[in-house]
Amino acid sequence: MTASPARRDDTELSVVLPAYDEADNIGAVVERASLHLRRLGIAHELVVVDDGSRDGTAALLAELRRSVPELRSVVHATNQGYGSAIRSGVRAARGRYVLLSDGDGQFRIEDLDTMYLPGPNFLHFSNFNYWGTAIPA
Repeated sequence: MTASPARRDDTELSVVLPAYDEADNIGAVVERASLHLRRLGIAHELVVVDDGSRDGTAALLAELRRSVPELRSVVHATNQGYGSAIRSGVRAARGRYVLLSDGDGQFRIEDLDTMYLPGPNFLHFSNFNYWGTAIPA
């Protein structure tokens, strides 16, 4: 597993996006998320975990970093499963808050507007827009 270096020290929100063979989707997801979070004025990073993709996802992420400075990537050499991708992403996250979403675009980043409130430091997009619990220090 390799991770790219952090881009900023004042990160408020880390968005963790597990991805497996998402070359067709991850570019739009990253660009949309970054644009929206910039509009909101939230200091953020996007941590995409490429979980051993075979479709060029890792190469696409490397290319995206040229235009999306908030993007960091973690690459698993082989597919380790969704849970492992989540763990790797959360471990790599540097933000005060962590949002878990998915790399296939099934959740709208704009839904964050109604969820991002002071309180827990762990967010999870799901079909129910569930707030998670605090991550132990």
